[in-house]
Amino acid sequence: MVLFRTLKELSTKRLAVDQRNYAEITSHLFEYTWNLWKSDVQTILQNLSMLSQRNDLDSILEQSNDLILICDRWLLCLKIIRQLIFSGYASDSTTAQEVWQVREVCPTVLSAIQSLLPYYSSFKDKQAKLWEFAKRACTKLMKVLVTLQGRHPYSFVHQTVLPATVDFCLNIITNPEQAGASFEEFLIQCMVLVKTVSECKEYKPSATGRVINQSAEPLSLEQKKKNFAAVASDMLKVVLPGDRVVLLCNILIRRYFIYTAKDLEEWSENPESFHHEQNVVQWTEKQRPCAEALFIVIFENYRELLAPVVVSILREAMSVSPPLETDVTSGMLLKDAAYTAAGHVYYELSNYLSFNEWFHGSLSIEISNGHPNMRIIRRKVALLLGQWISEIKGDTRKLVYRALVALLQDNDIAVRLAACSSLCYLFQESSFSELDLFECLPTCWTMCFKLTEDVQEFDSK
Repeated sequence: MVLFRTLKELSTKRLAVDQRNYAEITSHLFEYTWNLWKSDVQTILQNLSMLSQRNDLDSILEQSNDLILICDRWLLCLKIIRQLIFSGYASDSTTAQEVWQVREVCPTVLSAIQSLLPYYSSFKDKQAKLWEFAKRACTKLMKVLVTLQGRHPYSFVHQTVLPATVDFCLNIITNPEQAGASFEEFLIQCMVLVKTVSECKEYKPSATGRVINQSAEPLSLEQKKKNFAAVASDMLKVVLPGDRVVLLCNILIRRYFIYTAKDLEEWSENPESFHHEQNVVQWTEKQRPCAEALFIVIFENYRELLAPVVVSILREAMSVSPPLETDVTSGMLLKDAAYTAAGHVYYELSNYLSFNEWFHGSLSIEISNGHPNMRIIRRKVALLLGQWISEIKGDTRKLVYRALVALLQDNDIAVRLAACSSLCYLFQESSFSELDLFECLPTCWTMCFKLTEDVQEFDSK
């Protein structure tokens, strides 16, 4: 622990001489720490395998206490290894110099995750400490992969690293139960990795393609970067073909965007906190915001392929959940999820959907459905109106203003806060019409002050 704290403190120094010293420290410490880590992981896996086959709880408890000490040292070594690789070398995104430790460490870390994951299930009802360790270890190992990819993206471009890691994460996201990884912290890290890889600017191919060096002169820095980008792009095309992209889009919307019973219970207990948790929380901290962030990036990369898919899901959801529905059905929850997706990618769906027809045919009716269970859809429509503001034309704009002001009077705080948020977007929009809002202004003004009195949190006020 002292070594890790010291390394972390030294890594904050930015002078060239300090960075050279840190690189020298890395060259001395890495091999020893890495070999210790590899030795410990073998010991841990052997012991976990043996303990998982035993049913004598007292014996398991006694042996697990000794094993936990090795596990703690192993996790500490992992921190040191991550710190050395992260701070011991300048980011290869600026130097285009490969960091060999990335290719050495990442495949072994991925293999360790794959070996540890099954123990999350096998120890769940048998040994709490080992179950917690398996859960914590898998999450921390995946965080290391995320960190190293972000710091050294070009070194990550290797057949044993980039495609293998992305493929593994995609399998976890699309089928977590089969992989034995249905716990939120690990799923979030898998989503984070796929998102960061998908939006990584170093992996975007140049218009000129790969550089073929036909002279004796070494490749320039920019030529090296173009070559890395071309290789990375080719790898991602293989691991993310069109059918897999469509599957991922469907899984994100139909599984991860859907409210759970626990979500709805939290909403009922504290609507204000629920609203902020869904819309203000850091996207890497909760599964649904993380899934939404991944969806936005994937859609941006494959918009022509995915726009019809999203529209198809939206129309399916609207057909199984009519505007006057009052029961919380799977159809209603799917419609909420489809509206979430449509709100995030409005800029592309406007080519496939007429907002005016959508508003008059469905959204306006759903807003007027005051049944308590319809708060789910009313809140989502309130947010949707703010997201689609640039597509609201003509007389419909005035009706949208009225609808949002009416939602400020809803019985549910979360719905009122969503309406208030969208009204802010409308006021700031360049084509905002004062005349269209004029009739509603007294009510809007009154209800905003009333909302200020009714809410408790500073963000709400």
